[in-house]
Amino acid sequence: VDACQTNVTVVFELTGRLALNYRPYSGEEVSRQSSEKHLLVKAKTDDVSNLLLRLFSYGASCRVISPKFVQDEMKEKVAHLLEHMTAASQLSITTQ
Repeated sequence: VDACQTNVTVVFELTGRLALNYRPYSGEEVSRQSSEKHLLVKAKTDDVSNLLLRLFSYGASCRVISPKFVQDEMKEKVAHLLEHMTAASQLSITTQ
């Protein structure tokens, strides 16, 4: 299963200021958790890749709960970014 799958319900948690100010997109259901600074969102989507890009932009304020393939895809994006940043910083060190 990959991020191109359609008709998927993705559950994610938002925290901090983002949770307090979040405005749901079309196809999303929102529920507050025990604290006002935690928000659980269920998003029905036909475009998981596009949703992942949006969630990725939320940084540490967002955590994918389910399904597992979406969690895995998000982890891969983070790992790729970290790898890219590490390589860039090493290149910077060797050129100085």
